[in-house]
Formats: sequence, C-alpha cells, structure tokens
Amino acid sequence: MVVECAVIGGATHIVTGDKHLLTLANYQSIAILKAAEFVTLLSQL
Repeated sequence: MVVECAVIGGATHIVTGDKHLLTLANYQSIAILKAAEFVTLLSQL
C-alpha cells in the first residue's frame, strides 16, 4: 500500500524503518531508505 501510494503520488523517496520495504532499496525510480540515510542525503544538497 505504501509503495502504491508513492507511485501514484509521484514520490522520489520513501523514508521508512520497515525492514520489508528497506530490502527493496528501490522500486521503479523510487528510493527506499532509512531516516538517517535521508537526512544524510539532504545534508549533501
């Protein structure tokens, strides 16, 4: 359901702690990552 919403919504990232989603790493062009990884990504902008 989360991935479907992200696809429909045009998301670029899913930030989660869910181990099952994290094992995907990417779905289509959507990056799936932990909050700490997302913060690191943002700090590099």
